[in-house]
Amino acid sequence: MDSVAYHTELEDAPPRPPATMAEVRARFGTMAAGPDRLRLCAVVGGEVVGLVEARLQRDSSGNVSVYVDELAVAESHRGQGIGTRLMAEAEHWAQQSDAAWIALDTMSNNAGARNLYEAHLGYRPVGVILRKNLRSYPPG
Repeated sequence: MDSVAYHTELEDAPPRPPATMAEVRARFGTMAAGPDRLRLCAVVGGEVVGLVEARLQRDSSGNVSVYVDELAVAESHRGQGIGTRLMAEAEHWAQQSDAAWIALDTMSNNAGARNLYEAHLGYRPVGVILRKNLRSYPPG
């Protein structure tokens, strides 16, 4: 699936984590590994129920920040503190890496995620991303 189709699909449904360790290993195996990346899974009863992926970034002045690429918790396990714990681990890793700040994004219509990030974890919106679908936009 290409990026446009993936993100268009996300507007209607938030992403779900892989259901098994084998699927997680397969997904993580396709990603670059290294000291600048954090990948953690939450496992309950042998089943992967959550994951967080984050990476260090350095600007041209050498300032360090962390970007959370993905946080996902299985719908059946939401509201149990799993996402909060995964984010706490990502934040701890960011602090240990001397990051000045940590950032992430979520879909504007994902009320559950926004509530977690803003009301419970202290994240604040700092910008707006504008998007135009070039495949369905009629030429002017």
